[in-house]
Amino acid sequence: MATKTKAVGVKQYIFAENRCIRLMKDTVVISDHVKNSTIELTHQRFVTLMLNVKEIEEGLRKVCASEFVKHQEHIGGGWYVSVTTGFGCVDIRKFFQPAFTYEERPTRTGFAIRISEWLAFVDAARLMMGENAFLTEILPCGTHLSAADALECKEC
Repeated sequence: MATKTKAVGVKQYIFAENRCIRLMKDTVVISDHVKNSTIELTHQRFVTLMLNVKEIEEGLRKVCASEFVKHQEHIGGGWYVSVTTGFGCVDIRKFFQPAFTYEERPTRTGFAIRISEWLAFVDAARLMMGENAFLTEILPCGTHLSAADALECKEC
């Protein structure tokens, strides 16, 4: 059984009032201290999220220009990041697939980053990655070195 580490002495990267990113031993925690809202992404999922920043920002640009957008990127496991017209945020959410259907459904587990907070979030995340170089060495899903690696991947 996996144990979770306690966030004692962990550096926080604040991107908005009461909202921060924390790098833990095996995960990256994104939290809102007022709403008691928290998600934990594996390092690989977080890196995959950061590799999709350009596409996410293109979706945000279209939302701000009142264009129709329904953009969704898979970041690993059941996790997706989406930008959708009518919602003023970037939504990072876990999905599940109900029995006997192919359509995935969102769960209540997720975190919304307001458009006004997005650039500060990206800056804080890049600062964290710059100060923790091992994150830049993590390969996203789909970049396996062999078929055996792909079969053992929990994210694919």
